Amino acid sequence: MSTAFSVTELAVAARCARQMLFAREGFRVSSGGAGIGQAAHAVLAAFVEHGARHPALERALEQDPADEDRLLQGVVEAVYREYFDRAGALAAGCTAAEVVGLGRIVFQLAPLLRELLLRARRSGLSGADAFARTLEASERRVSLELDGGRVLVHGAIDLLCRDLQRNKGYVVDLKTGLTDVAAEEQVRLYALALARSGERFQPALAYASRDALEIKSVEPFDEDAERALDGRVRARSAAGGRPGDVPELSRAETVLVAVGPHAARRRAAVRAGHRRSRRGGDPPGALAPGPPRPARSNRSGAGRDRAERGPVPHRAARG
Repeated sequence: MSTAFSVTELAVAARCARQMLFAREGFRVSSGGAGIGQAAHAVLAAFVEHGARHPALERALEQDPADEDRLLQGVVEAVYREYFDRAGALAAGCTAAEVVGLGRIVFQLAPLLRELLLRARRSGLSGADAFARTLEASERRVSLELDGGRVLVHGAIDLLCRDLQRNKGYVVDLKTGLTDVAAEEQVRLYALALARSGERFQPALAYASRDALEIKSVEPFDEDAERALDGRVRARSAAGGRPGDVPELSRAETVLVAVGPHAARRRAAVRAGHRRSRRGGDPPGALAPGPPRPARSNRSGAGRDRAERGPVPHRAARG
C-alpha cells in the first residue's frame, strides 16, 4: 500500500483536484454549510446510538397498532434531546445563525427517521428491534482498496438504514452544503466499499435545504466507472501532493481559507501564486506555508477576522 486518501479527499478531487491538494497543504476548503455539518452529523450519530432508549420514542415503538403522530413526536423529542445536550458546547464555536440552522436541520431529519421506523412497524417489528433493524449504524468506518491495492481509501458513513417494507438498504450521506459531483462521488465510494465486503446498499444523499430535507438516489459505480475511478486515483497519487501539479481551477464559489498561525501569509501566497500563474510564472503550488494544524474556533478574539480563525471545526479527513 503506497498511498492513502480519505473518502472526502477523493470526493473533493472529483469537483476540483486542486482543492484537495490545497487542503493537504493546510488550507481549509469551505463551500458553505460546513460550519454546522459536523454538529449535524454528531446529533444524527447520537440519535442512532441512544434514540431507542428515549422514553417517548420507546413507548411509541411499542404501541400497537402503531400511531404515526405519536411516533413522529417520539422521534422529534429523541433527536432534539441529542441536539439540546450539545447546544451549549456548540454555541461557543458557532454563530447564532448556525445554531438556529442546526435546529432546523435536526427538525428536518425527524420525518425521514419517523417514516423509516413506521415502515419497520408495518413490517411486523416493534420496540428496540424495529429501531436497530432500521437504523443500523452511524459513523461506521469503512475502507476500500483501489488501483490494484496500491491506494487505500477510508471514511466514515453518516447513516446505514433499511426500508423494511421494501427490503432495501441505503447508505446515506447527510449534506448541509453543496450537493454536486463531489457529494455523489463520496456516497458512491461508501457504497462501493460496502459492496466489496458483501453488503449491498443503495447510495443516497440527504440534502438539508432551507425548506426541507431532500432525498436523492445516486447511481452506484458500475465496472466502467470503477476503472475510471482507479485512473483518477492513480493520477492523484502521481501528482505528488502539490496544487501546482494539477491543472484544474477551483470553483468560483468555493473559498480557500488558510488555517493555523501562518494563515495571513498563506492567503497572501495563494493570491500571489494565482497572479504568477496567470502571467505564466510560478504556479500556485509554489507556496511555502508553515506547518498546518487542525483548525480551532476561538471566540475569545471577537475582533479578529473570522477567516483568520476559520469556520467551525470539522472532522479531519472524514469520509
